[in-house]
Amino acid sequence: MREHMRPESRVHYTIAAGGDVPNVVPGVCEGVVWLRDAKRSEVESLLARTRLLARGAAEMTETSAEIKVRGGSWEVLLNEAGTRLVDANLRWLGPPVFTEQEQAFAREIQRATACRSSAWPRASSVSRNRPRRAVQPTWVTSAGSHRRST
Repeated sequence: MREHMRPESRVHYTIAAGGDVPNVVPGVCEGVVWLRDAKRSEVESLLARTRLLARGAAEMTETSAEIKVRGGSWEVLLNEAGTRLVDANLRWLGPPVFTEQEQAFAREIQRATACRSSAWPRASSVSRNRPRRAVQPTWVTSAGSHRRST
């Protein structure tokens, strides 16, 4: 099947039930297959080919095959307007501020987990004198044409 796939595609599998003894076709066997690609259309193509392989193997062994699709996902749809909006608001908020008690607790966790220490802003080192106006979104359509007003 590898020769019929894109180099970016991936197929992973495990034999969940393959019988108890060698050289005997089991009454029931099960394999779990994961089909992956960045494009949903390619996963659909892999699934169609996998169905053909399962049917062919079943015919060859005079058995039957059943394919159950247990889940799936689609391409990531980027929301650039939303990303800019979140970025602007996070920059407006500034970094998180931790009290000395929270800092001490974090250091205890770092020591317990052998995690390297890093300096986080303390309450006294971050100014809270910022303008109190966040960026508000104006959504025009849900088809990708978004505006934000500032």
